[in-house]
Amino acid sequence: QDVEPGGVDRLLGDGEAAAAQVLGQDAAAGALGRVEVASGIALSVLIEDLKNPRERTGAIWALNDFGDRAKDAVPALAEILSCDLPSWHRVEIARLIGRVGPGAKQVVPVLVKSLNDRDESVRVAVAVALLQVEPESEARIQPALLKMAKDRIVKERQRPSSVNGRASGPG
Repeated sequence: QDVEPGGVDRLLGDGEAAAAQVLGQDAAAGALGRVEVASGIALSVLIEDLKNPRERTGAIWALNDFGDRAKDAVPALAEILSCDLPSWHRVEIARLIGRVGPGAKQVVPVLVKSLNDRDESVRVAVAVALLQVEPESEARIQPALLKMAKDRIVKERQRPSSVNGRASGPG
């Protein structure tokens, strides 16, 4: 089935489309990430949605549900990582790239550049992502930032549970 990019609601049936109107596009995009049957189509739609500021938030959250299967989204994620987005967007983008792991090596230069982000939480998330994507890049990370990143990795591993790749609880 061919689906035009940028329209999460176009992938939903009548009942789901009505729910999307009530819940909003972001909730619909989040639900879309859990639809295994249409994951290939959904992933291509979400990649296009990353380029649309109105759809971006929902696409970022929905991509969390794809885990390392979001590899095809890595170039689009890297492209918007350095944009003037809210810091939480940039943190989530770095986390998504990190979850892909070594399959995201093509964006290491973008991650290295983003180690200089103005926001510390973004720098830490980028450092964690860099360690997940290319562990041998450790020398590129400033010592204090490296320590924070490694502490974050340990903390995330110690969490009792996670939901769809997102850590549960604050932190």
